[in-house]
Amino acid sequence: MRFYGKEKQDKFAYYLIGPEGVFLDIGCYNPVIGNNTKGLEEAGWTGLLFDSKPEWIDMAKRIRKNKSFCVDTTSEEFTTILNENLKNKLVDYISLDVDEASIETLDIVVKSGVSFKCMTFEHCLFFEPNQKRLSKEILEKNGYTILFENVLVDLSHDGYETLQPFEDWWIDTKYFKDDILDLRSEGLYFEECVQKVMGYNYANRQK
Repeated sequence: MRFYGKEKQDKFAYYLIGPEGVFLDIGCYNPVIGNNTKGLEEAGWTGLLFDSKPEWIDMAKRIRKNKSFCVDTTSEEFTTILNENLKNKLVDYISLDVDEASIETLDIVVKSGVSFKCMTFEHCLFFEPNQKRLSKEILEKNGYTILFENVLVDLSHDGYETLQPFEDWWIDTKYFKDDILDLRSEGLYFEECVQKVMGYNYANRQK
């Protein structure tokens, strides 16, 4: 299987959930290069893609199998789309990265009744600490648990001399075995997080 996610978020979701699932790609950007759900779609997942930039959605409509929407994810229109296109409000994976709109978007997703088994949420702690704090408040209040906190990324091309915390990777523990929490970590490079999940997946298949 081919994975496209720049920081392997799709690989994280795939090895947690499996070859079939439902995704929401909120802030899909380029629908192929570096995309967090293209590989999942190729594996057989279904889902919805969202972005506010017409060029990305025009491209998605041409080359992606699943529905895509050009929409402001802080608007009532976004809520309407979720309500009209999700037969089941429980989705397997949410990729959420809409920059400064991420907190308002997250709040709308939760209040619309959408729930998830796993999520990658970009908070860019190194740049905007409030997104980290507010997202954690919202998701913990709604019963979610951080599996990998402050996942690290190499931003040396932007002048950072050390790895920087850019995302939290969340789960709803009721959809996984209790020992999933043995993986809980903070401040790991994204590759290390993915390797932990792959090892967990392999160990459980051997049982």
